Amino acid sequence: MSQFDQNPARFGLPVLDAALGGGIPRGSVILLEDEIGVTADLMALHFLTEGLRSGETGYVLSTEHPYKYYVDNLRVLGVNADILLETERMVFIDAFSNPYGYSDMRSEFKNVVNNITQPRAVSEAIRRAMLHTQSQKIPCRGLVDSVSAILLASENVRTALSFVQNRIATNKDDGTVTLMTLHKDIHSDHDLKALEHLVDGVIRISIGDDTYSSVKIIKMRGSYTFSKKPMAMTVSAGQLSIMEYQ
Repeated sequence: MSQFDQNPARFGLPVLDAALGGGIPRGSVILLEDEIGVTADLMALHFLTEGLRSGETGYVLSTEHPYKYYVDNLRVLGVNADILLETERMVFIDAFSNPYGYSDMRSEFKNVVNNITQPRAVSEAIRRAMLHTQSQKIPCRGLVDSVSAILLASENVRTALSFVQNRIATNKDDGTVTLMTLHKDIHSDHDLKALEHLVDGVIRISIGDDTYSSVKIIKMRGSYTFSKKPMAMTVSAGQLSIMEYQ
């Protein structure tokens, strides 16, 4: 067992962590898939928050939301994003304000992606943003929200998959765990399967009944005890709960 496997990355959601056999293996890239009518954002932020609370570092690369969106949601989860940003415990990479470089709009943030059509530039933005953590050897969690925007913006699927492969290789080397949210409905079955085969794990959130959404672990590399039994997810007043189906 490697040093990364000895301390899996937990979500802080007991039922989900138990279903994962304790958490996500370090060094992994995980797809967190959703579909129209449900969203993976809050679960992804739970994962990020759990790491930050335990002294880890983290980054958010956003192609879909402004910084305030994460500030507000993290506050509900008990985390002050502004303080973490000031101390560089958390880094925000802005790929939302001007993602195609069409306008003169300038981001207020140090770490910016102005052209998400070039996945290599996105990978380089993550590398530069996290340079300060390399010598600290502190566990790190990343959130790419979402990889769907990068896939759709890229000239071809092969170019976009090279970004994911780069993250996989980098994470294996430094033990970072990266969640990539993905909107399942907007991708072809061929592209989706290619991506699912490439990554280390897939967790899918699907529409359930009027009260619950369904959460299922489709794949988790390096973990032989995870459960494929669906779980129920509910959100109330910004708080997310995962339960076993009765």
